[in-house]
Amino acid sequence: MPPPINESVNGTTPGGGLPGTTGGNGTTTGGSDSGTTMASTSGADSTGTGLDLGMGVLFVGEILIGDGAWMAPLQCEVRFFTEQQLDPTTGLADEWETAVPVVVDAFPYELIITRNDVSSTVDFGSEGYIGVRCDFDGDGMVDQVGAFHPSLPAELVTLPVDGVTLELQFL
Repeated sequence: MPPPINESVNGTTPGGGLPGTTGGNGTTTGGSDSGTTMASTSGADSTGTGLDLGMGVLFVGEILIGDGAWMAPLQCEVRFFTEQQLDPTTGLADEWETAVPVVVDAFPYELIITRNDVSSTVDFGSEGYIGVRCDFDGDGMVDQVGAFHPSLPAELVTLPVDGVTLELQFL
């Protein structure tokens, strides 16, 4: 089945590279040329959720500075977990369904994730948890700095969803 009009089939495959994302300042970082859409609308959609965030938009939100003294730019991964992959009370997880790299260039950081940014296993109607992990010391590895939506305990959401808030803290 062909993709909807104005959408590409450049979604990532498990184990493959992740496409680029558009940061809060409108720049695209890393990955393919698919990027993240910065447009959103309201109204009904065909998934039955009653929420239409725009063509292919899975979730919209922001990453906030939280209780730390985090310095931008900050390399992060926005992660989507299934219900079986995350303990929502502690935030402990050994795996996740998809991870999207972002560069937080300023706080608050506007976050829009589309179907083109995630693995093919995540789509409209997917249910799970949203979190972020960041590399605050610049060593190229994510650290124990991150957040879950809305905080711990994490909230189970069904995509698409608006108003995702990820407030950074030591986990």
